[in-house]
Amino acid sequence: MADVEVCFNRAMGLTYGRLDLMLAESSLPSELRTIAASGVAILGDRVYLRESWPFRASTAEQMERWSAERWVNDTPLRIPPGSSHALWRAQLLGWGVVIALSLLSDAGERRCPFDLQAIVSLQSAAGHADAENPFELGAMNLYSVQEADDDLTTGIEQFAEPVATLTLRSG
Repeated sequence: MADVEVCFNRAMGLTYGRLDLMLAESSLPSELRTIAASGVAILGDRVYLRESWPFRASTAEQMERWSAERWVNDTPLRIPPGSSHALWRAQLLGWGVVIALSLLSDAGERRCPFDLQAIVSLQSAAGHADAENPFELGAMNLYSVQEADDDLTTGIEQFAEPVATLTLRSG
């Protein structure tokens, strides 16, 4: 597997420190396992999740690259409601990281011609709970990094919610 750079903001630090990837991989829900196993499709200057692409292709083709990739490649992460315990949040993060690593590995094997980045975010930070964004929700998004503004690692501390990025560099 190609080297993947990991970066996370302070809000993600405590959760990331509790991460057990072996446990996260073994407990991956079936729908997330399917996404991870399906891999990516590299179409011109865009990358898409093979699992989502057939259902969203016609709309995505009409969108500009940045929005299209984030819309097609949005993968919701959910644990049981009311699960605010730190270990549950670590599992949620772990699921996102496992999926991201699998997809980035697939892109590397396909010799993706541009950098790719996955962002895993949790909806509420410890001490900054938001009633509209409960602890049990998160997301993993995959997108190409083709311009300096696409790289979210440069402004990762600007996010209020816990965020981790995983980046696969081309070449």
